[in-house]
Amino acid sequence: MKRTYLSIALCCLGIALLPACRNQDSAAVDPPTLSGLVGDWTLPRSESTPTATIQFKEDSRFIVTLDGQPTPDSEGSYSVTGNEIILQNEGVTASGDCTLSATYTFAIDGDSVKFERIQDDLCAARVDQFNKIWSRK
Repeated sequence: MKRTYLSIALCCLGIALLPACRNQDSAAVDPPTLSGLVGDWTLPRSESTPTATIQFKEDSRFIVTLDGQPTPDSEGSYSVTGNEIILQNEGVTASGDCTLSATYTFAIDGDSVKFERIQDDLCAARVDQFNKIWSRK
């Protein structure tokens, strides 16, 4: 009988501590939001990509420039639902089919944002740019 009461007490204690654990995790990583994404982000040069800057504007437009070029490498519109972002390029000539939209997840951690592809993206340039971790400029 004492073991039953002890088991019930331990289960209640565990249930009572769950919200505290959940609050700790949410404090470590900012929840993804449109307002947290708006602004300028940079991706340093790597073997496969030049230095890139992406600007997410409040009007749901984005602009990607490479190595400080005066003209955009790509641009288009975006929409955010929860931690998913749908990108729709416009007027691009990059390799692959960049006119189709692509969906990525994103997670903001301080001054970094990480994008991960969650569906096939037929635009090779977009995959090369977005499937990475960017830093707030």
